[in-house]
Formats: sequence, structure tokens, C-alpha cells
Amino acid sequence: MRRISTKKTICFDIDGTICEQTRGEYEFARPFPEAKKIVNKLYEEGFKIIFFTARYMGRYNGDREKTYQMGYQMTYRQLKKWGFKFHELHLGKPPHHIMVDDKALFFNPSWTKIYREIKKKENLDIY
Repeated sequence: MRRISTKKTICFDIDGTICEQTRGEYEFARPFPEAKKIVNKLYEEGFKIIFFTARYMGRYNGDREKTYQMGYQMTYRQLKKWGFKFHELHLGKPPHHIMVDDKALFFNPSWTKIYREIKKKENLDIY
């Protein structure tokens, strides 16, 4: 049974953020252990965790239906196999309060720092 979140929603990109960037060879990606530790900790603390990805979007020229058909199940199973805890998976960008993405302008790959920054913003209404 999924845990219902009472805290803010945090979106995490997948490739290059929680796992290696594989340039389209997604089945060969390996997760970053520290990312899994922090994401799962935030999940246990009650944050709503959403993974999002642009996987397959380029291959199918942004066709969301085709993208979901070709990539959703593989990606979902991969996240489960890696042991990540989460509430939702989106192919595309969902509504969120905080986004962690390797393509963000000020992305910092230190998961300790990411966790600290999320905790600082947790109770602020400036999202």
C-alpha cells in the first residue's frame, strides 16, 4: 500500500540525476547509491516523491502516447528493481514544489547538500 504524503511534492529527474547518464541506453543505467538513500529517506519522512523523465520523448518526437507505450513499464520496473520508493512516475514534467534535475542551472550532485536544501525549504511557503 502506498503511503499518503502530507508534505511537499519533490520531483526527481532520472537519467544523470539518480542514475548514470547513458545517452539513450537506459537499460544499462546504474543507480547512484547515495541518491537512493536520500530519496527513500525523504519518502519515509512523508514527502510525495515523483520521478520524471524525458526518456523516449526524443525518439518519438514528443508523442506522449507512444513514449508511454515504449518506456513507462521498463522505467517503472527499473526504479523498483533499484529499490527506490516513490509515489508516481511521469514521462514528462509533473506539478511539483521542488525539482531535482541534472539539467537545472544550479544542480549540485552532492546528495547530502540536496537533502539539506530540501529540509531548509520544507516549511517555507515560497514554492
